Amino acid sequence: MKKLRSNWILAGTSILTFFLIPTFAEADAGAGPANLADRFDRIEARISELQNQLTAQNQKHQEEMDSLKRRIEIKGPEEKSVYLPGAAEKGPQWLEGLSMGGDIRLRYEGFNQNEATRDRNRFRYRLRWKVTKQVTDNLELGFRFNTGASNDPTGSNQTFTGDFNFKNIFIDQAYVKYRPMFLQDYIPALSSAAVAGGKFENPFLANSSTMVWDSDVMPEGFYESFEWSLGEGRVKPYAVFGQYILQENAASPDAEVYGFQSGVRWTPPGFEKDSGIQLTHGFAYYDFSDYARGSNFIIDTTSLARGNTRVGSSTALAAGDFDILQVYNALEFKVRELPVKLFGDFAVNLADRTPDPLDRNNAYEYGLKVGNAKKKGDWETGYYYAYVEPNAVVGAFAESDFGAGHADKRGSVTYLRYGLTDFLKLQLKAYFANNITGADDETRRFQTDLEWVF
Repeated sequence: MKKLRSNWILAGTSILTFFLIPTFAEADAGAGPANLADRFDRIEARISELQNQLTAQNQKHQEEMDSLKRRIEIKGPEEKSVYLPGAAEKGPQWLEGLSMGGDIRLRYEGFNQNEATRDRNRFRYRLRWKVTKQVTDNLELGFRFNTGASNDPTGSNQTFTGDFNFKNIFIDQAYVKYRPMFLQDYIPALSSAAVAGGKFENPFLANSSTMVWDSDVMPEGFYESFEWSLGEGRVKPYAVFGQYILQENAASPDAEVYGFQSGVRWTPPGFEKDSGIQLTHGFAYYDFSDYARGSNFIIDTTSLARGNTRVGSSTALAAGDFDILQVYNALEFKVRELPVKLFGDFAVNLADRTPDPLDRNNAYEYGLKVGNAKKKGDWETGYYYAYVEPNAVVGAFAESDFGAGHADKRGSVTYLRYGLTDFLKLQLKAYFANNITGADDETRRFQTDLEWVF
């Protein structure tokens, strides 16, 4: 450091000597104090000019260093350089509005059943990676890769097995979403609206339990969603329309789902709208057109009846049809800043034609959630009880982890979730479920999850 400082002093002295000696020589040859003052003014101006040049050089040097920091060297068969967007250097235009993220989950899962059924232990993982592109303020494109199976719409896990064979990656999202913001010019109370097509997250799940829709189900087709804000944001009605395609067949009737969900979220009088107290009331109607016949519930050779009563080994379900009416209610509030949620869900298949004197076409679920594990140190816990009769909901899309999964089950579920970091969560979950029809054997299912979000 001392040597560097000496070099700078020597360089500075040399510069001053180079410029000042001629100036003083002129001053000695000149006449009078006025001439000397003029010479000193010129010296001062020259020094100021040199300082400006030095500042400019330092700024240029700093810009070059920033550019080097933004450069990522990729070593491969051909050496390439990728430049990331920054203040001084802009990246390719297609990178603007692009975002990526996903999660990795490791799971231990144990099954404990009756003495005649062997206990089971398995390890599993899930990998999801999503890319979205905000093309304009109101147009979004997106796709997501996910582990899973080609014959199970409710499972995204891969099991540790198969003698180290490679695992599958599938496309579980590929969509275009448009937000018609111009509608707010005509309907000021409209707070949000969206129209989407492709394969996407299920918009019906936001105001529903997993009794009808498993969280892994990614429908294909189209949907339209709307939400209004009234009374200074205290009352928020909503409506969702869905047109989903289940099966497209060349020689038999196609199968589709036509759904409608509507309701309102509101803050009771006497409470501030940001108090954390909110009530949600909603109902939904789903018409599963031609799903229960013509092999439309079969993928390859795998049946998705999953608790629904099947007519022997035929390609028809005993219910004949599924027209599901669902009613959902929830209350959210806080206890000393701790969020609490109570909910209840009820569903009935209005089109059930099963010759069953007990009319096993009803389902209900109620539960409690306390806390919210968002960041490091946060925790949440919950409990719910579900009773899903065999022909109440479509077993193919109901919650897959409930006991042995899907319909024709009753029992309890409890869990605890904790934030180890802002991005790493630990969850413990236990299922205790019995069959409604057939042998009343309890299936005890235990899960330990470690999930990292990136």
